[in-house]
Order: sequence, then C-alpha cells, then structure tokens
Amino acid sequence: MRIAKAKYALGHLDKKINKTISTYNESLTLLLQNHIDNYVCEFEINEFRVNELWTKEIDTFFKANINTLNTLFKKIMSTK
Repeated sequence: MRIAKAKYALGHLDKKINKTISTYNESLTLLLQNHIDNYVCEFEINEFRVNELWTKEIDTFFKANINTLNTLFKKIMSTK
C-alpha cells in the first residue's frame, strides 16, 4: 500500500487510463496492474490439492500417524 501511495499519489493523472487517482484503492489497483501482474503466474491450487495433497497415500499416512501428529502439535503449541 505504501508503494502504491508513493507511486500513484492522490491527484496523480494516469495517462494510460486518462484518469486522476482519487482513492488509495485505485492507486493499489494501478500498481498491481502496471507492475506486479506481469510477474505473477497463475497457480491452480485445486489441481495441486487433488493430485498431490488429497491422495490415498497421504490419507493413509495421516491416519496411521494421527496420535503422534496430535502429540507433536500439542507440544509445539504449548511452548508458544
């Protein structure tokens, strides 16, 4: 948000869209569209879940080790 505010200050005239920026939401949207979106690739999270996470092997592992995992989780959480 700070970068968007600095780059596209309120009152800034954006020549690409021929509009004056009047809200921080607009400045953030411009920052994302003009500088960030080009470097971000889309990642299909559901494909990962179905193919890698929700497999029979993973399910079997968790079911076989649920007591150990619960004990470990409780120990980690009690130290915080």
